[in-house]
Amino acid sequence: YQRRVHGGSELLNTPRAAIPLIALDEIREQWSGKSYDRRQSVTALRKDFPQVDFSFLGSDADELADRSGCKETQSHLAERAHRFLTFLRGRPETEFAVVSHWAFLKCLLEVVVVAQRGHTEQGSAAFGNGELQSWSFKFETPHCQS
Repeated sequence: YQRRVHGGSELLNTPRAAIPLIALDEIREQWSGKSYDRRQSVTALRKDFPQVDFSFLGSDADELADRSGCKETQSHLAERAHRFLTFLRGRPETEFAVVSHWAFLKCLLEVVVVAQRGHTEQGSAAFGNGELQSWSFKFETPHCQS
């Protein structure tokens, strides 16, 4: 978790007011049940990354790690990805930089949305370590049939 916050902070090394830097548990890596996937407390993260807005994290402690000792399911990961898109849709900004883990991004693009580019021959979203990819999403209002 700390590496993603650090990476995002370095990527967007600008004054805090210019570009909001927001931490979200929704885009964290898939919980493996291992201690190395646990995020630090918000209190500790705020000390190391004062330029990041941690107010969207539900609590100081890592609730995902505390709720479950076992590996996070793909369906739960997809629920988080859907909540993330709902969050983006409600934001006033129109362009975003997302710094996350490949498992989350793969789920986001293959399960939650229909991805039109960036697929390997096997049909899965491919991400290299530290890779930058550009994607465009269009949020549409569902149409009701009478």
